[in-house]
Amino acid sequence: MVGVNDVPDLDGVLDAVGPRLKALRQQRGATLAQLSESTGISVSTLSRLESGQRKPTLELMLLLARAHQLPLDELVDAPATGDPRPSATPRAQRLDDHPADAQARRDPGVQARDPTG
Repeated sequence: MVGVNDVPDLDGVLDAVGPRLKALRQQRGATLAQLSESTGISVSTLSRLESGQRKPTLELMLLLARAHQLPLDELVDAPATGDPRPSATPRAQRLDDHPADAQARRDPGVQARDPTG
């Protein structure tokens, strides 16, 4: 699992969100009032987000991503974190596992040992 310390320069990413939001809004030729109307976020909150006086919450970022029609990670310009899916590495052997039992699970032609004998 990726921890907060594993994300490169998390503070830098968050600090860059405000200027990025402002640049996106301006590139689209929208005013704070227009963005406020389309997102339901107050003009005051939008202004504070853009100026860096307020850190964005996930809820606000989702509304803004929808308004700008961008994926959330692209909106914040987050660094790549790699593939979040589990890797195909073999499962660790259980501590109480006998090698013959593990082989029997992998190969139906191998008989497991008798645990009573």
